[in-house]
Amino acid sequence: MNGILYNLHLIAMPHFDHHTAANQEAMLVHLLDALFARWTHKLIGVTTDGEKTNMGHRNDVQVRMVRRAEFKVVQIWCVPHQLDLVVHMVVDEVDGDAWVKTCYTLSTYLRKQSNLITDMGETCPKKTNRWVMLGSMLNFYITRAPRIIRFLNERFDQAGNAAPPILTSSWWMQMYVFAPVIAIINETIVKL
Repeated sequence: MNGILYNLHLIAMPHFDHHTAANQEAMLVHLLDALFARWTHKLIGVTTDGEKTNMGHRNDVQVRMVRRAEFKVVQIWCVPHQLDLVVHMVVDEVDGDAWVKTCYTLSTYLRKQSNLITDMGETCPKKTNRWVMLGSMLNFYITRAPRIIRFLNERFDQAGNAAPPILTSSWWMQMYVFAPVIAIINETIVKL
């Protein structure tokens, strides 16, 4: 305004609804409309943190805000979040998304097995969307593979139990290949 470029960092707003991209967009639009009615004419850049609803590449908060701008807008994701987006897209392509889904299904299944948890004295890491946790899960699977395989085979042999996920030899091979890659990516993200 009046020849002055303002760089507003709108990150300290209370949000009491579900953190969906649509809700966050509505909240931001309401705030920006209150600050300056023609903000869509002045918006030149949008940057977001690494939260999933903020940083996706299809319909996240950032993309939604860019769609509202009247002119081209510079979209900025910091380097770790750009890396996170690329890794997410690549991992989703491994075996038609079946590999990572099996990783998460196995985590969910193992977390419900109280006998195994008691026997091992620990619980499988919880499924999240963060690569650090995927790395922790893969490390858990690798270091406890014989015990996990024995446990799953016992469950297959017992009638009446919910069937555990089927872990093929190709799934195990992919896990052993991707575990060190995910570990390097995690180290890189931490350094960045």
